[in-house]
Amino acid sequence: MSATKSDNAQTAFENSADLLNELAGFSGSMEWHRFNLDRRHLLTDGALYLAEKAGAFWLMDVIASYQGEAKFRGEDFQVWKIQMDAAPGRGCVVFADDGNGNELCRQVIEYTDFPDLSETVSSADTQTKEHFKLFAARNELLGMTIMLPSEN
Repeated sequence: MSATKSDNAQTAFENSADLLNELAGFSGSMEWHRFNLDRRHLLTDGALYLAEKAGAFWLMDVIASYQGEAKFRGEDFQVWKIQMDAAPGRGCVVFADDGNGNELCRQVIEYTDFPDLSETVSSADTQTKEHFKLFAARNELLGMTIMLPSEN
């Protein structure tokens, strides 16, 4: 019996912790990878790995698609976060800020099979959920290089 798309999506959800551990192993990047029609935008090794393993080229395209907007042109560094809906078969909200907490955009994605890579952070008396993040930094091609935080 072969795996179906929904079986693969379920496997991705069950292995979110494994994927997070794999992503944590990326530090710096040996190569930069072009990934869409605007050849100025690049992915690091870790961002490419995420896109391939989690089927998240759509996420890289979301980030690249905003770069032509006026408020993004002056932002040489951006933090992109993914907030997953709690329900299975869910969507997410993708939002960006300028690295100082000033929100630049927010986009609702009605459905995704992207794994929930948010992490629960515990302190002495509280637990908070830390949204999964990607960084985007201006490159010498005047596009953006999308990277994992560990590759910054």
